[in-house]
Amino acid sequence: MEFRLEGKVVLVTGATQGIGRAIAEALARSGAGGLLVTGREPVRGSEVATSLSQAGTPTAFVAADLADTTAPARLVDECISRFGRIDALVNAAGLTNRASFLDADLDD
Repeated sequence: MEFRLEGKVVLVTGATQGIGRAIAEALARSGAGGLLVTGREPVRGSEVATSLSQAGTPTAFVAADLADTTAPARLVDECISRFGRIDALVNAAGLTNRASFLDADLDD
């Protein structure tokens, strides 16, 4: 089964490495019309955006740490500003917290 995203705009968090980067690359191969990739590491993020753009998928990077509660709204605004819309969202950002999920709060 072929998965196609012809012309769709996708916002991908955690796209500077690992699963997030692999997903962004797969979305580009599937015909996405635009990608906004995000992560905490500007150098890696710029490399991902440049690589995908050079391969033919318009891609922009915006540095963001989703531990900042204002970041999601800023990313949505940025994606709409750059591409005119968002068709899909992939939340691949991760974090490590050495505590029980049930004991964590937003500050953690």
